Amino acid sequence: MNQLNLDHIYWIGGSPCAGKTTISEILVKEYDLEFYKSDDYLDQHFEIGRKRKYPLMSKYANMTCDEIWMRDIDFQVKEEFEYYKEELKLVMEELHKYPKDKKILVEGTAILPEFIEQLKIPHHKAVFIVPTAKFQLKHYKKRQFIPYVLEGCTNQEKAYENWMKRDIKFAEEVVRQVRLYKRNLIVTDGKRSLVENKELVEKIFKL
Repeated sequence: MNQLNLDHIYWIGGSPCAGKTTISEILVKEYDLEFYKSDDYLDQHFEIGRKRKYPLMSKYANMTCDEIWMRDIDFQVKEEFEYYKEELKLVMEELHKYPKDKKILVEGTAILPEFIEQLKIPHHKAVFIVPTAKFQLKHYKKRQFIPYVLEGCTNQEKAYENWMKRDIKFAEEVVRQVRLYKRNLIVTDGKRSLVENKELVEKIFKL
């Protein structure tokens, strides 16, 4: 596969419940960008990765809900980063199919700081948005897909608690990497409005 030209791509990564998708949707409309929302491909990529025998995708295909969520939290976080590295291989394959003559916005939790650094993405083309733990715990419980994810767990309350702990630690590691690589970071804590955070992204991207 030919090397993908990344000059026309903007990247928004971070952790769940920070407003990444909503901000991206607004920017896509305002600036007529192509939108690659990586979360929309998770199920499809999972099946591809499983068939290709990617280690973690293959492993998770055979795990029960309890086996996934009742593990040590630090181990869950470590594997989540490794899982997204597998996911990113498939994201890059998908991006080859997008127009080369139009700007693209790529958004999702799978966009890791170390990945952006390895690709040598210019600093004004990438930003990471994470919520504070307090903000996440308040707002995440409103998401309608939670019962679907926890279906089959014998103790859904404990599984959800572990899920939140995992995501909080995931966000902490994203922040650590962002600071290590001196990348752009926005922390969603409820003090700024969604519109204000969107304007910060616009400024970073020089739109």
